[in-house]
Amino acid sequence: MKFYILLLIFIVFMVANIAIAQTEKIAAKQLESKQIENTQLETKLNPKALLRNASTISVKSHSVYFDSGTLENALRKNSRFEKLGFTLIKSDTEADIVIEVERVLFTPVFTFRAIDRKTKIIVATGKATSIIGLRLIHSASSSMAGQFLSQANIAKK
Repeated sequence: MKFYILLLIFIVFMVANIAIAQTEKIAAKQLESKQIENTQLETKLNPKALLRNASTISVKSHSVYFDSGTLENALRKNSRFEKLGFTLIKSDTEADIVIEVERVLFTPVFTFRAIDRKTKIIVATGKATSIIGLRLIHSASSSMAGQFLSQANIAKK
C-alpha cells in the first residue's frame, strides 16, 4: 500500500514539474516575441532606419519662389543619388519619402524636410540661402540635394 502511495506522489510530482516546465517555456516564448516586436517597432520609428529602407522620393514645394523641378534635377544630377538606390516619382502619395521645400517668410532662406510618408516622421532636414534669381535658386537646390544625400548616405551605412 505504501508503495502505491509513493508511486502516486511520484506521478503527481512529475506531472506538476512537466506543467511548470511547459508554463516556463510558454512564458519565455511570449517574452521573446514581445522583445522582437519592440525591436521591430523601434526600427519602424527610427528616422535613420526609415531613410535607409526608402527607395522612392517625391519633391513638393510650398513656395511660389521655388519650383520642385529644380530640386528634382539637382538630386538626379548628384552622383550619390543613384548609388544610394533612390528613384524620383511624381506622386507624393506613393513615395516612401516626401521632400517638402518652404521659404522662410521675408528671407532668402529655403528649408527642406524629408518625411516618411507612412509614419510622418521627419528623417532629414536642411536649409539653403539664396537671393531670388534663377541662377541662385539652382545653387540653393544643389545645396539642399547635397545635404539630403549626405544624411541619406550616413543612414544607409
